[in-house]
Amino acid sequence: MKNVKLLYVTRLQDAAAAAADYKISTTRFPFTKKGSRAFEIYVSRQQTDTLKLLADVRGRHIDLLKRHYDIMDKQADVLRQRDTASDSQANALECQAEALGWRAEALEWRAEALEQRAEALGRRVDAFKASLDFFEQSYKEHMDKLYSELCLTAFGMLNLCLHRHSLLGPVHILSVPTGLSEDGVKLAYTDLFWFTKNYIKLKSFNGWLT
Repeated sequence: MKNVKLLYVTRLQDAAAAAADYKISTTRFPFTKKGSRAFEIYVSRQQTDTLKLLADVRGRHIDLLKRHYDIMDKQADVLRQRDTASDSQANALECQAEALGWRAEALEWRAEALEQRAEALGRRVDAFKASLDFFEQSYKEHMDKLYSELCLTAFGMLNLCLHRHSLLGPVHILSVPTGLSEDGVKLAYTDLFWFTKNYIKLKSFNGWLT
């Protein structure tokens, strides 16, 4: 996961530029809905590949254990034959049993190594899950912050409109900003200003805030 970098967008201008020009890669994921989805897919694929590798390692581990037990059984059988064999045959059977013991020990070491690798792969799967949880939490915190900034900007524009039309009479706001668009940087809203003898309905604003 060292090659994964989180892309923080701290200014509204940067958010617009990132959404317009930035292309999603496999190693950098912006805090947008598209970036969050791309990171989720990336982690899911990594988890799937790791789980497949983990299944393969566990299968090989089981196979080695079976071979180890088979050799141990053969060694025990050879030792039983040695006990009833002549001296010349007993020496040969002793050498055969010793060789089988070395093979069994080597298989046991390989099985232990595979078991450690399986444990490491299991931790890797857990790490991918933790990284996804971290990204989702960071994405949520970032979007909350961005939404607050956009609301402040929207209310700043609203105050400007109120100042321009203050001479016409009391102003009543009938609607306020409706929220963020999918990419997290567009603000869509329709404000209706009601004056004493007339009203002004502002058109829906769907544009990049710069």
